[in-house]
Amino acid sequence: MMRKIFLFVVAISLIGFVGCDTSPDSIVIDTRDGDDGGNNNGGNTNGTGVDPGKSAVACYPAFEDDELNVATWNIEWFPNSGNTTVAKVKEIVENLDADIIAVQEINSPSQFFALASGLDGWEAALADVNYDQDIGYLYKKNAFTSFGTLTQLFGGDSYNFPRQVVRVDVMHASGLEVTFLNLHLKCCGEDGSSEYNRRKQASLSLKSYIDANLANKAVIVLGDYNDDINSSTSAFQNFKDDPNYTFADQAVADGSSSNWSYPSWPSHIDHILITDELFNKVRNVQTLKPENCVSSYSSTVSDHRPVLASFK
Repeated sequence: MMRKIFLFVVAISLIGFVGCDTSPDSIVIDTRDGDDGGNNNGGNTNGTGVDPGKSAVACYPAFEDDELNVATWNIEWFPNSGNTTVAKVKEIVENLDADIIAVQEINSPSQFFALASGLDGWEAALADVNYDQDIGYLYKKNAFTSFGTLTQLFGGDSYNFPRQVVRVDVMHASGLEVTFLNLHLKCCGEDGSSEYNRRKQASLSLKSYIDANLANKAVIVLGDYNDDINSSTSAFQNFKDDPNYTFADQAVADGSSSNWSYPSWPSHIDHILITDELFNKVRNVQTLKPENCVSSYSSTVSDHRPVLASFK
């Protein structure tokens, strides 16, 4: 693929463009094996490469064998109701059974790792980012033959990226190599506000980073974008204008508000952006509705719903 690269962007730094350091800074991560709770600092874990599908159950879709199933989920100051939240999130993760879940707003790392330790065959990796709203991943170890070390991006631009973007490179059991970028952008503000402008600048910086560093790579950018994508004034219009990118969840955003990821507003602000290496691999994209199966979901688990995309 020939992805457009701005001539004034250099591969390892965007300082001159956005006034921040975007080289991947190593961060302290902790990985817990869901089988035995063992510590495996630094990532780079290897599974057996077995990824069987599953039948649909109430509130959760069916998956095919060797299909990469990815979800993004802001778990709202996890765990906002203590052990009650942990138990309900465990139930949701087990029933969903996605290969990897990108999570945002992890307030208690210890309880996040306790959650992973109680999930048979799962591991957790977490990045310590700003404002006690950590970003990381829950993933099924056997669904990946390689799961790299987490790195953070844009650590020098805390204004446009109040929480650093967290990158990890993986090899799925199907042989699909993917770079995940997990983000949580500035909230609030309409078009023209300072908050909106921060998201817009973050979007410009993020695209420049991908163009310069991840050309010809399959990239999935997922997380809480804190803005919609279904208007001409979207803060992410720079991605929408480039045919080498698409939001896999665009149809969800353009559809009924009953399927949006942030029902209390309502708005659809949690997204899954992909590069063209993945365009012909998208099989299913949807917002899950765990509130239909989990009591008091919005008050004891999260004000966000998970958004899922499947690739094969």
